[in-house]
Amino acid sequence: MSIEGFHFHYPRNTYLGVTECTWISVIVIVIAVLGFQFIKKQGKYILFTAISENPELLMIQGINTEKIVQASWFIAGCLGGLAGAMIPYMFKGYPGRYAQYLFTEVAASAAVAGMRSPKLGFLAGLVVGFLEIVMVTVGQATIGVWVGEYL
Repeated sequence: MSIEGFHFHYPRNTYLGVTECTWISVIVIVIAVLGFQFIKKQGKYILFTAISENPELLMIQGINTEKIVQASWFIAGCLGGLAGAMIPYMFKGYPGRYAQYLFTEVAASAAVAGMRSPKLGFLAGLVVGFLEIVMVTVGQATIGVWVGEYL
């Protein structure tokens, strides 16, 4: 444990030979997929999609759009809270300096996908993350090592 470099090495708990972080990640992914399937099977997925395209039409049909918006903000808040709680498991050291790397993928996902397709948002995050890594690697190999600081 050293204060200068902010490198704190916590003891890693393992269960059945797998680290605690891996178990938590698998459980969160399973819960997210099951929640998505539950919303899709209940027919609420159509309401979430419709409110992003034309909320006035839903209000004319007698659907309470405020409850749908509240539910979507509740789900987004839960997922954001889980992501914030899992960040310390991912990074050793001071997690504040990694926020700029996470913001790029999140902003690209929001810009490309908007509110229309979660699959497109996931794909946008993967593409931007991949291109960021490839650009840094290729830039360092062809131009110079200093490129990694600016990309």
